[in-house]
Amino acid sequence: AFGLGTDNRIIIQFEHVNQTGTPDYGVPAVKGYAIPGVNDEWYYGNKALDFDDASQTSITLRLEHDFSEKVKLTNQTRYSESDRVAVATGIGTTVTPVPGEFPTVTVTRSRQGNERHNKIFSNQTALTAKFDTGPLKHSLSAGLEYTWDQQTSPTVVGMGTFSSGNPILSPFVPNFPGFVDDSYAPNRSPLGYHSVGATDTIGVYLFDSVEFAQHWQISGGFRADRYDARFYSLGAKVPATPTNAGNPDGVVYGDAQGALYSGKVALTYKPTADGSIYLAYGSTMTPPGSANFTLSESGLNQNSPTLDPQESWNVELGSKWDLFDDKLSLTGAIFHTENTNVIYTTDPSQPLDPSSYSLDGGQTIDGVTVGAAGHITDKWGIQANIAHLNAELDQKGSVNDGRDLTLTPEWSGSLWTTYQLPWKLLVGGGIRYQSQVEVNAANTIRVPSYAVVDAMVRYQVNERINVQANINNLLNRDYRASVNNNGQRFNPGAPFGFMISTNFSF
Repeated sequence: AFGLGTDNRIIIQFEHVNQTGTPDYGVPAVKGYAIPGVNDEWYYGNKALDFDDASQTSITLRLEHDFSEKVKLTNQTRYSESDRVAVATGIGTTVTPVPGEFPTVTVTRSRQGNERHNKIFSNQTALTAKFDTGPLKHSLSAGLEYTWDQQTSPTVVGMGTFSSGNPILSPFVPNFPGFVDDSYAPNRSPLGYHSVGATDTIGVYLFDSVEFAQHWQISGGFRADRYDARFYSLGAKVPATPTNAGNPDGVVYGDAQGALYSGKVALTYKPTADGSIYLAYGSTMTPPGSANFTLSESGLNQNSPTLDPQESWNVELGSKWDLFDDKLSLTGAIFHTENTNVIYTTDPSQPLDPSSYSLDGGQTIDGVTVGAAGHITDKWGIQANIAHLNAELDQKGSVNDGRDLTLTPEWSGSLWTTYQLPWKLLVGGGIRYQSQVEVNAANTIRVPSYAVVDAMVRYQVNERINVQANINNLLNRDYRASVNNNGQRFNPGAPFGFMISTNFSF
């Protein structure tokens, strides 16, 4: 940084990160439940061949100019590249009915190759200002942004072949029975198969907070974006079958353009200096292809350029109170959120019939949150929160209409408390809880609820140095962190573990 303490400042940041690891896709399961005889600690990949290597490099240039104590102009330019190459073993299960006996469950494995290269360039100019217009006090923020991001994904081949195996496998063996690795030679497709997605976005925004009376404040603004998304994919030719539309050329093109408009407005009432009550509304839009750099030629796909962007809006009523000379803050809110323009099928048995699709699906969430943070006494600290969400699918004519939204717990919360003991010791502990969540839209596969206890202890060596031990999952509780692959595997939650760290201040 140059010019610190002056009206003109230049800040330059460079970062490079390398990461290597061994991917673990979890433990085989049936509808999310562990197969009898399978140990959660067993590894079903191939430690000798599976890998996950990533790197990221970024450089940022930030220019700041103070016109006055109340008016500031900032311009930031950032360029970033990231690369990831991985080979991982996917896990699945097959269930074979046996008349008069328990079904036979077989673990299946398939090696998957992945290579991605991402580039992002952005330039952001922002103006912040505080000023008065008569009795009105303004805090204004305005800006102009340009972003270009691109992802290139070469097709990776040479993954080798597999045969089915038995679910009871010895742990941590480099090559499980069933692996045939003679043809293992991961590389890019010799035919040049790959996909490229890129998006240009230009956005402008203006937001202002206005104090118009002793106890009242109104804030709001808008944002407008113009986007241009492009997608190209070269792959193998796919003949048409009764279950797919095929692709006789092996090439997919896509181009989506449009404008996005969003905004927010909030009214705040402060009956006292220590409390506030607010009512807020906000909206956002998500265009096709923004989630995975992919556009689809099919009009029945959420990434089709012919579809309208998804729209989300939220209305919220909340309050915050600072107690005991600002030592403890209490917060609470109730809200309603909707996501619209979601494509869904009313008849899954007819995947190619346009009449079985609807473009006006939605997702709704009604929620309540309550939280507390701060100190009850000089030595006793607390941080707690709890949330209740009633999340449902809105899919008229579908069997899933009214069912629970996936990956959204009805109840969740945490409680963490610390206490300062003599002898320069700070001890703490708490609990994390999440109720069960549904994994699929039919609500037939779920992640069970769980509660985990954590703890910590810190010793203050002197004013500038302390040593801290964090203990996670103190009771070594077995739980499932996630369930995927249509319930055919799950990822166990982190077991008992601890980390010791030393903190220096200077």
